[in-house]
Amino acid sequence: MANTWITHHKYPSNPQLFVTALYKVATLGGEDNPNFKPSYPSAEKYWKLFVYTSGKDAEGKALPPVVAGVRDGETDIDEFVNAAIAELCDRIDWSQQGEFLPEVDSAAPVVVEQYPLPGQTNVPINSPVVLRVQDLLPGNGIDVSSVSFKIDGLSVTPTAVGNKYDYTFSFSPRPIYSS
Repeated sequence: MANTWITHHKYPSNPQLFVTALYKVATLGGEDNPNFKPSYPSAEKYWKLFVYTSGKDAEGKALPPVVAGVRDGETDIDEFVNAAIAELCDRIDWSQQGEFLPEVDSAAPVVVEQYPLPGQTNVPINSPVVLRVQDLLPGNGIDVSSVSFKIDGLSVTPTAVGNKYDYTFSFSPRPIYSS
């Protein structure tokens, strides 16, 4: 059994528990058992994967688990668990989980890493410029289209990788060739 806490970006003080469990279950199936009258199929055991949540729906009712039969491999299990958690997150009414009110995104994103550092000297002219920016909870995320990146007053177009809450922007100057 694995437990995961998930927080909605508008309700960061209201995390919900998600439990992933693997059970061996028996259901009707297989060959008929001639030793019983009337003859019923024997019960075959197999693995089932369950994902539960503590979250409730819009009516305040507990959500049923998402269930899948045995999977082929680790990748299939990861994909199923991620999809099940996403499905349950969509079904949770995050505002109806007690006395929690949505929190307002009142803070701007923050730079959490930077290279080169401000005022750093002896930086090679062809070094990349890298900024890692995060929008901390309760954030709405970073709108990449609104980001402007300037180096020594010149606008440049950086490469952006990450997600809307944690982006790394980088710009690598063109190499300088001497002739």
